Amino acid sequence: MRFPLSHGRRAVIATWVRAEGASHLAVTVRPGALRTFADVTGHASHHSVTAAEQAGRRLAATAEYLSLDASWLGRRCAQLSAVGTERLARPRSRLLGLEGLEAACRFVAEQLVIIPRTWTEPTR
Repeated sequence: MRFPLSHGRRAVIATWVRAEGASHLAVTVRPGALRTFADVTGHASHHSVTAAEQAGRRLAATAEYLSLDASWLGRRCAQLSAVGTERLARPRSRLLGLEGLEAACRFVAEQLVIIPRTWTEPTR
């Protein structure tokens, strides 16, 4: 669901859940609903569970938030990017391709790569 706010005057609410090919749209001007939407967006923007400078850290935080094993996710995305995703997903339209999914898998694999630490003698 999305709800862009128009400077506290109205909110356009759009959802694609259980929508057959088109979104369901609504507009509200109710002050209580507008305050709720403003509170939600304000809270989310100030308390992000995925706030980090680097993309890899944001992905790891997202994986943790979703209770996913980040190292498994990185390995699985690396596997998918190596062999392709055409056996996993088939677009219904010939106008759609899997390049975006494969690029996303490559990106996640690159960002979540676990680099083994090399043990070195402590310096004196």
